[in-house]
Amino acid sequence: MPPAPTIAAASNQGPIKVPDASTKGGQYRIAGRRLVTTFLNSVLVLDTQISCFDLHMFSGKYALCTGKLIHIYSVARGAITATLGNTVGHRSEIRSCGFNATGSLLITGGEDGRIVIWNLAKQRTERIINAHKGNVYMVRFTSDDMQFLSSGDDGRIVLWECGPNNATFSTNFQHPSPVRSFAFCDMHGSRMLSARADGVVDAWDTTGIRILDSILPESDWQERELLSQLGNSGHALAILAMLQAKDAKAAHANRDREHHAGSILHVTLSPNTRYLATCSTDKTCKLWDIATYMKDDKDVQEVVPDRTHPINVWDESVGQQVVDGELHVGNVDIKLGYHADLLFTLQHEEPVVCAVFTALSDMVITSSLDCTVRFWSVRRGNLLFQINTPSPVHQLIVDGDNTLYAICGIRLMIFKFRAAKEKDALAELEEQRLQSLQEAQKAREAQVTDPSQRFKALLNQSGSGAEGEDPDGPERA
Repeated sequence: MPPAPTIAAASNQGPIKVPDASTKGGQYRIAGRRLVTTFLNSVLVLDTQISCFDLHMFSGKYALCTGKLIHIYSVARGAITATLGNTVGHRSEIRSCGFNATGSLLITGGEDGRIVIWNLAKQRTERIINAHKGNVYMVRFTSDDMQFLSSGDDGRIVLWECGPNNATFSTNFQHPSPVRSFAFCDMHGSRMLSARADGVVDAWDTTGIRILDSILPESDWQERELLSQLGNSGHALAILAMLQAKDAKAAHANRDREHHAGSILHVTLSPNTRYLATCSTDKTCKLWDIATYMKDDKDVQEVVPDRTHPINVWDESVGQQVVDGELHVGNVDIKLGYHADLLFTLQHEEPVVCAVFTALSDMVITSSLDCTVRFWSVRRGNLLFQINTPSPVHQLIVDGDNTLYAICGIRLMIFKFRAAKEKDALAELEEQRLQSLQEAQKAREAQVTDPSQRFKALLNQSGSGAEGEDPDGPERA
């Protein structure tokens, strides 16, 4: 039975945490003006580590991959209905999987460089493609089921299209380092974000096969990583001196510290396509405003056809803009270009491996190797809530019904969550308090009607009796 929450109100001293029951029941936290409530709804446990997971809500199916096998779980039956990959399919561990829009096909990518498409009705392979050299980190179908994408160790993102007679045509998006994750914008149709192991995030126009913009990392993060590995050697001292000089220069210029300082492990787009979350080995998840990425070329330029009239530089109403340190006064032809604006840096204690937005794009949920899952406000960037898990969560999925699916070792943990607005926060807590009081009253009534339960309750109390009652005495009406 969940613990009875305590009514609390926000103060000027920061968020108030209400007593919780860890993952055994309801958890509550008031952070600023929102109340986050989470419940561990159920846990599905397998006998081996779950490497990846996907769900198809309309057909009520889960796909859970362990090693080279895929287990199809039916929500209605509450059991695994099929296991694929015993004889054909992958030769090494599966790293990624995804259903198509209808739930009839499942695509998987593995450490053997293969992509396998499975027919779930016939429980057999539809196609096996030797797609990449090295690991396949991510695979997914587009929303129209006409194409699918994959990324791998060879630095390629491949856009595959199935033609007649099962012929497969592909478009390559080449990168100089492994691509561990990508985010394809189905709403726009020609925008894709890629996460590179060298710390760069590229924004692609998939129609023109060109990079629109790149979010660069800190310029010296690889040297810092090397320094941590070298210890106190002579090379380490030389690198340290170079980094100290860079730090002084960066501090003076007040720049270069807002970027990632590690490999990018995961990227995800918000449902409204306004925000991008990037997860890194530098123990942070950064939240970006990428509104310009979803625009066409003509919409990211400022062009004024008539520039023949004189400009009064003392007129404060004349437009001004600073570009590359130079002040431009008046209506000048300045191309604004594609760019990403950093909103917030979300901190963990270990590398951040996954992030997912809620359906309303108002919260982002992150998971890290520090064995925590954290809820953050997209609007303010503050921490709303934290779930402690028995082992690191390496994959998160959120559906439109505010259900969070978390892969944690051999477990699939399913949470229900709710984030109430300020005006609903106290009402939410009061409702939970009354419900807990009703449950406690029912428990007391059960003890009165059942002598054995009443006797056990009295034994658990300190002292020889409760309020002077004789445990062996007659029951009171």
